[in-house]
Amino acid sequence: MVTSFEFALHPMRREVVSGDAIFPLAKMRDVLAVYADIVQDSPDELYVDFMATSPLCKPDGMCMLHACWSGEHSQAELVVLL
Repeated sequence: MVTSFEFALHPMRREVVSGDAIFPLAKMRDVLAVYADIVQDSPDELYVDFMATSPLCKPDGMCMLHACWSGEHSQAELVVLL
């Protein structure tokens, strides 16, 4: 039984910079390699998520990296550019 729970959050701005980078599903291996590099060294202010989808019974599809920067706006372009 859990009676208490403590956690720490980093400060976050109310306004964030975010966006998606979309690629053909055929590039998924390359996109996952980039994703692994990004998340390994990224600061707490950068959230990056990977997603892949394909229409049922069809070979085409897409994969995507979604990035959200909650740090200084002046630094967003330096960090978020993929």
